Amino acid sequence: MSSISFFVSGSSIKNLWKLDTFGIRDPVEVQSRKEVDIANLSHFKKIITVDNDGRYVIHLPWVADHILNSNEDICKERLKSTTKKLLQKNRESKHILATVCFDLRGWEHTSLNIGRDSSETIPVFGLLWNKDEDNLSCDTAVLKCSSLNLTRRNVLSITHKMFDLFGILSPIRLIPKLLIQRSWNLKIGWDTVLPDDYQR
Repeated sequence: MSSISFFVSGSSIKNLWKLDTFGIRDPVEVQSRKEVDIANLSHFKKIITVDNDGRYVIHLPWVADHILNSNEDICKERLKSTTKKLLQKNRESKHILATVCFDLRGWEHTSLNIGRDSSETIPVFGLLWNKDEDNLSCDTAVLKCSSLNLTRRNVLSITHKMFDLFGILSPIRLIPKLLIQRSWNLKIGWDTVLPDDYQR
């Protein structure tokens, strides 16, 4: 005995009139699906090959002798419009910064400039930027103080010669700042030479 469920809360009403729900299929529909499957299989057999190494090479099954169009013209137009937008942004930025009296003298960026010295560094926000290697470094020339006496004033001066807008040099600047903090407990003047244990 076979039973059929007519519970349709999760499906649409039109599914009630489909014969598939009762297990009855249209023979024309079944036949046309078989023909499509056979056509797809024969097309697949045409596009599959075996190379010299014994590997299967399968070409794109949905591309039947169609050559892809070249999008070179579209790419050129896109490049021109993007370049135009960037130049406009450059002019707008300079104008906005000029209204608040911020003199923007130029832009720096990484690029493929041929014939330039690869070790060339540019000062950016108190740090040195190597554009080829794209790294930031600190100018250590300001830290050389062998001729100076180690006083609180000199330690503070050397520490603050390193301009550190982004906090990149915080680990380097921490020790001199701690040294100044510890020297407050000595209650000595700014130009008094620090004791030997502080000079290490």
